[in-house]
Amino acid sequence: VAMLICPAMFLAAIPIIHFGPNKQFYYLYECLDDATMARVVWLCGIKWTVLLTSLAAEVAFLKRMHLWTETKGIIEVVLEKRLFATMFSMGFVGTVFTSCFFVKHDGLHLFD
Repeated sequence: VAMLICPAMFLAAIPIIHFGPNKQFYYLYECLDDATMARVVWLCGIKWTVLLTSLAAEVAFLKRMHLWTETKGIIEVVLEKRLFATMFSMGFVGTVFTSCFFVKHDGLHLFD
């Protein structure tokens, strides 16, 4: 799950932060120009496409071997048992990724 969600979170958050009006408040993006960031987003999109294609190929292979129903059942049981851990880790990644860890100390204008 994380293998598919993390690149999607990155693809959603990076353009909003980097190309948005608040770029000046982030240390991380001062050293990156628009061309470099566009290349990073492009390569991440390629990675996500490869991951989705690999997942589709794996599911097709399992269906062809008549193992998909068993595999799907195992995936459902594992996700059901670890749902909170999965949701917490994805939420934590999203929070850290877009939080004040990357914001300059004066980004919120608290010290003016």
